Amino acid sequence: MGAKADPERDDIRLDGKPLSFQTRRVYIALNKPEGYVTTVRDPHARHTVMELVRGVPERIYPVGRLDADSAGLLLLTNDGDFAERMTHPSHQIEKTYRAVVRGEVSEFAAADLRMGIMLEDGMTAPAKVEWVDYDPDHNVTVVDITIHEGRNRQVRRMFDAVGYPVVALTRLRIGPVELSGLAPGTWRKLHGWEVEALLAAADSTPPSLPQKPVDTEESLDAPPPPARPARRPDRPPAPPPSAGKKPAKAAPSPSEGRKKPEKEDTGRPSGRKKPAPPRMDRSEIQARARDITERLRRPDQSDSENRKPSGNERRTDHEPPARPKKRPPKRQDS
Repeated sequence: MGAKADPERDDIRLDGKPLSFQTRRVYIALNKPEGYVTTVRDPHARHTVMELVRGVPERIYPVGRLDADSAGLLLLTNDGDFAERMTHPSHQIEKTYRAVVRGEVSEFAAADLRMGIMLEDGMTAPAKVEWVDYDPDHNVTVVDITIHEGRNRQVRRMFDAVGYPVVALTRLRIGPVELSGLAPGTWRKLHGWEVEALLAAADSTPPSLPQKPVDTEESLDAPPPPARPARRPDRPPAPPPSAGKKPAKAAPSPSEGRKKPEKEDTGRPSGRKKPAPPRMDRSEIQARARDITERLRRPDQSDSENRKPSGNERRTDHEPPARPKKRPPKRQDS
């Protein structure tokens, strides 16, 4: 029983020499109808997209994904490098969808879609939203939305997040390739210029923010900007003071400015706080405390002479106190 080999992936040799295979590259655009699964084979699915391209002899496979309940443009190829560049998110290939949603989409919801929606798997990139039509009889709105990401059911989840569930979804465009002219279930081969345009779109960098244009003639006639003043060199360091001499006081720098003259003391209270008294040494404080204590214990002599002693005070001199003279009793005549 023979073994199967894939010339695109396997290294096939004959007598030790690699065999060269010239495989024809095929690029197909398919209008996938609803109900078909985007895969090569699926035992649980009724229909796959490979049933719609049975007339292609080459072994091709889908590029990217498209939900079973969605319709529209789908690319198929046998070029692995082309498929990787179309599906990798770093290349940012734009895809446009036409969504039929329930309700009348408001401007606030459209603004949220343009700014990005927070989903379970993170914030979406800003989308392009264009209002197409509104059917008041069925209360549905037709909206075209363009994104460059490829998350699972991303467009449906974005509209569900803003409160407008999707009724029908169709992919209209992938990069420069459009769906127009293809009936549902039919396919066609891409033109050479379409393949080149897709590869060029994948290689191009994302557009940057618009910059302000510069008028060369106006910039040449305009006067040059004023030059900045030269920086003043730093002062040399002061020489060290000689032994036994006090260092001279440095002159004030011009940046410090002149000191304001002190105001005369008029005796009126001012709003400024009084300067704090000079701090004394610990020995000075103890000496002053002893002096005050001695003064309290020994009052001044002049004060003791002028003050009259009270009755309770004891005399300090040696003279005995004068005794009061007794009056003789009165004689009574018999």
